[in-house]
Amino acid sequence: NIFYLDNVENVYICNGIILGERDNHLSSYGDHGTGINVNNSNNIVLENLEINKCWGDGIYVGGNSNTIYISFLFCHKNIEKVFDLC
Repeated sequence: NIFYLDNVENVYICNGIILGERDNHLSSYGDHGTGINVNNSNNIVLENLEINKCWGDGIYVGGNSNTIYISFLFCHKNIEKVFDLC
């Protein structure tokens, strides 16, 4: 995971480009390598981001996460889903 937010509150990530290592990944299996992984977290803002070439999902939200705001998100060429909500 490039950004791993676990059990945090009031995080603001904006105006950036996240570039994964999909093109140089050494194995052919697994689903880790998420651009932004949010678990058990509250009041998270992800805004004006581009997430490219991650081995896993562009964004994964799981656990007991609440109030996740996502705006102006562009995901390109990630192996898994653009956005995974569990």
